[in-house]
Amino acid sequence: MRTENLKTIYDNYEIIIKNYELLDNEVFVIRATSVYFFQLKMGNNSTIILDDSITHCKLRIDNFSVGLNAQISSDGRNGSSAPLQNPADPWRTGWSQAPTGINGSQGVNGLNGQRGENARIIEVKLGLIAIGSLNIHSNGGNGGNGGNGGKGEIGGNRNSPFRSCGNGGQGGNGGYAGHGGSGAKLIVDIWPGDTVIDLGVAMQFITLLASKGHDGHPGQPGPGAPGGNDCAAGGPGAPGGFAGPIGTDAETELNIVAPPWLHQ
Repeated sequence: MRTENLKTIYDNYEIIIKNYELLDNEVFVIRATSVYFFQLKMGNNSTIILDDSITHCKLRIDNFSVGLNAQISSDGRNGSSAPLQNPADPWRTGWSQAPTGINGSQGVNGLNGQRGENARIIEVKLGLIAIGSLNIHSNGGNGGNGGNGGKGEIGGNRNSPFRSCGNGGQGGNGGYAGHGGSGAKLIVDIWPGDTVIDLGVAMQFITLLASKGHDGHPGQPGPGAPGGNDCAAGGPGAPGGFAGPIGTDAETELNIVAPPWLHQ
């Protein structure tokens, strides 16, 4: 028999929702650090996500019915990719040549992609009534791609047989890619809602993921430019590497527990 003091719920949760239904393909955005549903029904392909401003959230649903392929997500945002070409590259639309007898300048370097954000922390407590399939994930965001290096400048020609020509400029270096963000530890507690349900079977239809995001792709080196007349051509720039700390996977736990009101 349920004997939980409602004051306990109101003291511990910022948002209280008695009954709510997400339709098929509907998205519900959580904009609070703690949300309590007395009853929630999620339709097929429906999704609960955290707003970008929320970094830690408690979610409790006492009577939870789930359709097929529903999701609860606290994934980190993907890092931004750099433009393919650096907008500051003066030679991005064509080759340029250095003045007479002068070596060509190196091409500009590609811009760097951003690291993916780490997943946000979400604590999930579910009283199950019925389940189709549910995916709960707190994955890191993917890293952004680095931009490509610019082409070098053509070396200057000699202006007489007795003058030197200029060597071609080296290509610009590729921009750094961002590493994927880290996953956040994910613990999900489940208990029977106001019905009879085989939780051992239900667990087979719940998938937890807390993986690091995919790394971005480093930028390509820019090509070297020809030398003036018969002078040496410039070599390519260096390929881009990676910026920021490497993301890591996190642990997941799916636990069968007693209903919370039995602990009151």
